[in-house]
Amino acid sequence: MLLRFVSRSVITGLVNALAILIFMAQLPELTNVSWPVYAIARAVQAAGIDLLVTGASSDSPLRSLIRGSKTSELLRSFSIPTVPMRQEACMTLLHTLTHPGARPGGTLFERQAVRAVIMRASAILLLYTRRYDDYSFPGGGLSPGEDPISGLRRELIEETGAANVSIEGYLGYLDEYRPPLKDGDDTLFMRSHFYLCCIEGELGEASPEAYELANGMVPRWIGIGAAIEHNRQVLGARPASMGLSIERETWMLAYVADQVAMQGR
Repeated sequence: MLLRFVSRSVITGLVNALAILIFMAQLPELTNVSWPVYAIARAVQAAGIDLLVTGASSDSPLRSLIRGSKTSELLRSFSIPTVPMRQEACMTLLHTLTHPGARPGGTLFERQAVRAVIMRASAILLLYTRRYDDYSFPGGGLSPGEDPISGLRRELIEETGAANVSIEGYLGYLDEYRPPLKDGDDTLFMRSHFYLCCIEGELGEASPEAYELANGMVPRWIGIGAAIEHNRQVLGARPASMGLSIERETWMLAYVADQVAMQGR
C-alpha cells in the first residue's frame, strides 16, 4: 500500500541498483576465466551504469553524478580485478616455448615480463622493429620488485606514448626457455604475462630507449591478420636478422585472433 506514495523513477532506480550490486558481488570470482569473459563483464558494467542513468529522473542527484564530471571515476571504481603475479595458482599457462640452445634442466636465470594486448575494432596496437622485421606486443621486462601493473604502464608510455591506459583483465602467461645471455647460466627463463588493455584518445610521443631507437622500433595500428601473416613469412624465410621473440609474439597473436573469431561466431 505504501508503495503508491513512492515515485516510479525511485522504484526503478532501486531495482536497477540492486541488480548491479548482485552483479558486482560476483566479480571477485573472475580470476581464472578466458579473456573474452572479462570483456563481456566490462560491457555489462557499462550497461549497468547506463541503466542507472536511464532509471533515474532528470533532476535526480544520482543522474547528475553519473552524467557529470565524476563519470570516469565511477566507472573505474567498478574495474575488473586483475590477478596479482604472486598468485600463480590462479593464473593460466597459455603456452611453453623451448628455443634451440636452451637447457631447461640446468641453471636458470629468470626474468619476468609484462605485455599488453590493445585492440581497437579490427586493429591491434603492436611494435614494428625494422632490425628484426617483425611485429610484437608492447611491453617488456620488470625491474626487481617492480609492480607488474606499474611496469606495464611505464612500458606503454615509453614504447607507444599511450598515457590513458586502463587494465581490463589478465589473460595468462607464456613461458620461454632461451639460450643464456651470460656465462654461468644454462638457460634464460622468461615468463611473459599478458594483459588485456584499453587506451583513450590518440597515442602521445613515445620515448623509447636508445637501443630501441637504433633497432627502428615504432608503434603501429595494424590488422591482426596482416601482422600474423607478416611474422609467419619471416619465420618461414628465417633470415639471419630474425630475433627469438618472433615465435612467442606470433603464437600469441594467433591465440588472440582465435579468441576474437570465437566470440564472433
